[in-house]
Amino acid sequence: MQKIDPVQKGFSAFYLWMALTATIVASAAQARAAAALTIQAEQPGAIISSNLFGIFFEEINFAGEGGLCAEMVRDRALNALTCWTPVKQGTASGRISRDASEPLSTSLPNSLKVTMPMSGVQAVRNIIGTDNWPDPGLQGTIDEFRIYNGALTADEIAATQVLGPDQLSSTARPASSASATVGGLALSWPVASAGCTVLTTTNPAAGDWVAAAVTPQLVGSQWQVLLPITGNTRFYRLQK
Repeated sequence: MQKIDPVQKGFSAFYLWMALTATIVASAAQARAAAALTIQAEQPGAIISSNLFGIFFEEINFAGEGGLCAEMVRDRALNALTCWTPVKQGTASGRISRDASEPLSTSLPNSLKVTMPMSGVQAVRNIIGTDNWPDPGLQGTIDEFRIYNGALTADEIAATQVLGPDQLSSTARPASSASATVGGLALSWPVASAGCTVLTTTNPAAGDWVAAAVTPQLVGSQWQVLLPITGNTRFYRLQK
C-alpha cells in the first residue's frame, strides 16, 4: 500500500477545489452572457412551397380549450341520428336530416343537414356587411342579396351574371328559336332558362328521347347550341 503524504494530499484537495471553483465561475459567466439574434432582412429566406397551407383557428367560447370533445359526442358519425334533436326557440321551426351527397371521406360519409323555412327567420340582427364584433364594416355597396334553396349549377351562376341584380332565373318552359347557320342549325333560348338539356329522337311518337351530344353556350343574352345537319330527319326539344 502506498503511503500518501499529508502535504501532497492537501495540495491535491486544494487543486480539485480550485478546478471546481473555476468551472462554476465559468458556467455562471456563460449564463450571464447576453444572447444576440441577428436578422438579415436583405437576404432571401427559405423557399415556402406553394402547396403549404395554413389554418386560422379562433378560440371562441372555449371551443378549443375546455370545449366539446368529439369522443364525448354520441353518434358523431351521424349514422342514425337517434341521438340528435333540434332545439327550437320562440317561433323558430326547422328539421334535421342526414345528408350523404357530399361525403367528407369514406369513414365520414354523412353530414348534418338543417332545413329551415324562411318563415322561421326572425327580424333580429339580420344585417349584411358587418357583424357583432367591433370590426370595420364593408367599405362599399351591395347591389343584390339572394337566398337559394339549393346549390347553383355552373350554368345558373353564369346566367345570374348576365341577368344582373334585377332579374331572376326562370323555371317556366322557355321559348326556343332556330336559325340556319354555316354548318348546322342554331337552337337558342333565353338566358334566364339555365340548366336546359337538348333532347333528340328520330320518332317523337316512340318516346325514346335521348340527350343530344351538344353543350349549351352563352351567346349574348341567349343560350345556344349548334345542331349538325346529318341528312336524316331528327327532332329536338328542351328539357328543364
